[in-house]
Amino acid sequence: ARALLESRGRLDDFPVEYLRRDGSVLHALVNAAVVRAPDGAVAEIRATVVDASERRARDAEVARLNGELA
Repeated sequence: ARALLESRGRLDDFPVEYLRRDGSVLHALVNAAVVRAPDGAVAEIRATVVDASERRARDAEVARLNGELA
């Protein structure tokens, strides 16, 4: 993901999975942007991580319901 971020300069809604201490999986979306120094080198990366677990569950439910209609 870092190489992709550095080449594009930003990531939007990049899906990632984190393992919680209790062993469950946290589905998340990362938004990030590269801040470059005057020489073009990466000076910092600014990122936000959003919990996408509920969104993922909703999408799965919609897919299940659509399957029942088909």
